Amino acid sequence: MQRSKPIRPSTIAALLAIVAALRAHAASAQDAGASEEQESLVAHEAPADSASAARPSRPPRTFSNGPRDVATPRGQNLSRMRRLGLGTRAVARQLLFGRPERRWVRAAPGRAPRNFLWPVVNGALWQGFRSMGGRHRALDIGGRCGAPIRAAHGGIVAYSDNGMSGMGNVIVLVHPGGWVTAYGHAKKTLVPAGAVVRRGQSIAQVGDTGVAYGCHVHFIAYQNGTRLDPQPMMVGAPRRSSGARR
Repeated sequence: MQRSKPIRPSTIAALLAIVAALRAHAASAQDAGASEEQESLVAHEAPADSASAARPSRPPRTFSNGPRDVATPRGQNLSRMRRLGLGTRAVARQLLFGRPERRWVRAAPGRAPRNFLWPVVNGALWQGFRSMGGRHRALDIGGRCGAPIRAAHGGIVAYSDNGMSGMGNVIVLVHPGGWVTAYGHAKKTLVPAGAVVRRGQSIAQVGDTGVAYGCHVHFIAYQNGTRLDPQPMMVGAPRRSSGARR
C-alpha cells in the first residue's frame, strides 16, 4: 500500500492565504451593502445652529439600531401577515427601494389619499425634502420623545421592526393607490405587521433609535416605487416649523 505524500508547508500557507482573502472580500461586500442602504434611507447630519435651541443637547449619535422595541403580531394580524407575506426585511427593502405588490395594495382599505396628516402633532420640521444638497429625500419632523406618531393615512402595516440599517424601530405602511409611507427612529412601534390602521391612529412613539440627532420622525413617502416630496400634500403641520433647512 502506497503512502500519500505529506502536504508541503508552502502549500498549506497558500491555501490559508486564499481563505483569508475570500473572507475579507465577503466582509467588505457586506459592509458596502449596509453603507449604501444606510445612506439611501437616512442621509442625516448634525443639527444646524438655528435649530439647536429646539432640540435636546446631546452629542451626535453613532450608528445603532437599538434598543429594539416593536409590536408582536398575534391573532388576525399574524394570520394576515403570513397570508400576504409581510413583516420581513425583504418586504421593507422592496417597499423602500421598489414597488409594492398588488396584493398588498388591495389589502389596504379605503381610497387613495388626497393628502397626508402631519405625523406628529405640533412637530417641527427639522429637515426638508432635498435638503443637504439634495441628498435628504425625506422629512425630519422633531417631537417630544415618546409623543405619538400617527398614520398619515389609512392602510396596512407591511413592516414593524428594527432591521433596516440606520432607521432604528421603523413602521412601513402600504396605502391604497400604490402609496407607501415610512416612519423611522421610533422609540417603539405600537402596531405589528399585518395590522390594518386608520388615518390618524397612533402607530409608534417618537424616538431617536438608529442614526438620529434627537427625537424625531424620518418620514418617507412613495407612490408606486417613486420617492416624492410629501410636504405639499400634507395637512396639520404647525404654522411655524423651527429649524427647517433646504
